[in-house]
Amino acid sequence: MIIKIFVTHDFIKQRDERSKIYNPGKRSQNQLLKDIECEILEHHLINSRIWKDDDRWEIDGHDPILGAVDVKFIQKYYNIDCKKFLYLLKQRGITNAFVFAEWTKRPTDILKAGDEVEVNTLGWLPYEEAIKKVQVSGFGGYYIDVRKTTLEMGTKFGGSFHDGLVE
Repeated sequence: MIIKIFVTHDFIKQRDERSKIYNPGKRSQNQLLKDIECEILEHHLINSRIWKDDDRWEIDGHDPILGAVDVKFIQKYYNIDCKKFLYLLKQRGITNAFVFAEWTKRPTDILKAGDEVEVNTLGWLPYEEAIKKVQVSGFGGYYIDVRKTTLEMGTKFGGSFHDGLVE
């Protein structure tokens, strides 16, 4: 399901503030900002009152059906390096589900207020099922084939965010 999101001044302010406290690692400032911009989906869902906010790093918000969720933006697969895998393991007992998404439309440069982006919400996986689906990649890390797994498990999103979910 594709969600159109208009970039707000509030989101840009949040992104810029977080860029001061997040560890950039080997990323340039522009790459760090682009990585933080993946938080626009959770920001949108919280501001739309679909989710409730949470301050813990392990979760991005509370969905009324899925519970404590963490959003993961992917490209073809959800790629997981060794450090990220350790973070996933630390989320056990805290995170109920992962929501997977991808950009379908976004500017090539960093976002600014007034931009419009489109995010495709691919589906969700319960925490334990996601961990079971982690596979070793041929590139020294791990991955989850999100498209295949959410289709097989029936957790692919439909026409609205909660289509197919049971309360």
